[in-house]
Amino acid sequence: MNAIESLRALARYKTHGGYTWAAVMADGALLCTRCVRENYRAVYDETKRTDGAANTEWRCVGVTNSGDSEETEQCAHCGRVLWEAGA
Repeated sequence: MNAIESLRALARYKTHGGYTWAAVMADGALLCTRCVRENYRAVYDETKRTDGAANTEWRCVGVTNSGDSEETEQCAHCGRVLWEAGA
């Protein structure tokens, strides 16, 4: 699944597996589902840009979930804890 398809699935809550999901931005930061939904137009526009000038803070490169990480992670936009280490 490419980044746009992953972003759409996350924004539409079409993820599964009982995990907490987050968007991975080009700068390595994570955005919670709520912040993706609230800022969807900016994230979508920057993700679909192909001219190389995309704002890395809003460009989505994929999604991740709590099963992919053993670290405590926070949303880069709102600061909400996405998942705790070892949880």
